[in-house]
Amino acid sequence: MDLCAPDAQIQLSAQTQLEGWYGKFGFQRSGEDYDDDGIMHLPMIRAGQGIPA
Repeated sequence: MDLCAPDAQIQLSAQTQLEGWYGKFGFQRSGEDYDDDGIMHLPMIRAGQGIPA
């Protein structure tokens, strides 16, 4: 995250059990759970400063 511009929107795919951990960094769920090679994941997004999530 340090390498991104402050206003950059960041998207990632997180393992479902790490949703709360990523939430501590400002990420929010942005879709439904999905299976990625037998491991459940979910899409997450973190809006940059001044950008609504």
